[in-house]
Amino acid sequence: MKNKPIAEEEINKSNENTSSPLTDAERLEFEELKKKYKELQKEKIKQLNQLAGERGQTLAQMAIAWILRRPEVTTVLVGASRVSQLDNSLAALGCTGFSEDELKRIDEILA
Repeated sequence: MKNKPIAEEEINKSNENTSSPLTDAERLEFEELKKKYKELQKEKIKQLNQLAGERGQTLAQMAIAWILRRPEVTTVLVGASRVSQLDNSLAALGCTGFSEDELKRIDEILA
C-alpha cells in the first residue's frame, strides 16, 4: 500500500462498505482542505508563540503553565532527553499566572 495521509485512510476505511474510494475531484478537495487546515494551524502557533514571547516564555513553557493553571490538574508529564529540555520545562513554573486578557487572547486564537 502506498503511504497515504492517515485522515484519507480513515475516510476510505469508513466508506469501504458504503461507497467507492475517493474520486479524483474528492481527493483534490481533500488535499486543498488539508492545506488550508495546516496554514490555519501555523497561524495559530505563530500567534500563540508571540503571546508566549510577550510573557517571557517559550511556547512550550506557556503550554505547561496553561495546563498548570487548572486546579484539577495535579501532574503534567513532559518528555526530555536532555537536561536542558527539563530545565526549560521547569522554567514554566516561574510564570504560571495568566491575566484575563491573556486567557481571552488564547481562547480567541484557539477558536
